[in-house]
Amino acid sequence: MNKKSIQQIKMLFTVAFVLILIIMPRIGNAQSARVTLNAQNTTLEHIMSQIEEQTSYLFVYNKDVNLSKLMSVNVNSQPLSSVLFDILKDTSIDYSVSGMNVILTEKNRKSDDARVVTGKVVDSKGVPIIGAAVTVKDTTIGSSTDINGNYSISLAAPASASVLVVNYLGYNQADVMVGSRTNIVITLAESTVDVGTVVITALGIKRSEKALAYNAQTVGGDDVVTVKDANFVNSLNGKVAGVNINASSSGVGGASKVVMRGSRSIEQSSNALYVVDGIPMNN
Repeated sequence: MNKKSIQQIKMLFTVAFVLILIIMPRIGNAQSARVTLNAQNTTLEHIMSQIEEQTSYLFVYNKDVNLSKLMSVNVNSQPLSSVLFDILKDTSIDYSVSGMNVILTEKNRKSDDARVVTGKVVDSKGVPIIGAAVTVKDTTIGSSTDINGNYSISLAAPASASVLVVNYLGYNQADVMVGSRTNIVITLAESTVDVGTVVITALGIKRSEKALAYNAQTVGGDDVVTVKDANFVNSLNGKVAGVNINASSSGVGGASKVVMRGSRSIEQSSNALYVVDGIPMNN
């Protein structure tokens, strides 16, 4: 090893020794910083200011940290870590030390964490309701009940303030506050709303009678049996507007021709279409 290399090694040892001398006082200060406080009914912010004046530490926090709480402190030459623990243990503020900075943050509130809520939806008699919609109010989170009326739904924080909205056809809507519960049985009351007249139109499309752009007429059973005929279709003659019924000349058992509002078919047959229990009948 030449003389130049030996000088470089000595220089490195010298720089390292100087750095150690600079860092050591700071480490010692972090471990042995002591605080003396005598404050009565004082805000946390004022107490933090007094600690900064007595030590080399600075407090770092954002606007979400509330330092307006009033408290009383009386300590004499106590370690900084012990003083911080006693001051903040009954607050919503947590702290951590990074170098010469004390970082203040808000503690997480476990009661408001996201969680899964389960339960059951039943009617007034306790019978499970299948397929009921269970949603979280003002969100897109939702679920539905299974064959046993059970549901499971994940809530986002704050879960305790969430409201479950339950809907099912024929029952009144139920709004239930979650709170601290994780299992909720919801009872739905039957709806007493009257359903208006519904008319079945072509192709099974349902429309309200008031929404139709044309006239809809109903013929009761009494109108059919008043004047009895071997073919009950002939009994409708003269009872339905726009319907022309021609009885068969072949006698009993013959088919009647029913034409509604004139001949309109392009297939040379203007007979009416009969649908019985959803099944179209030819004649």
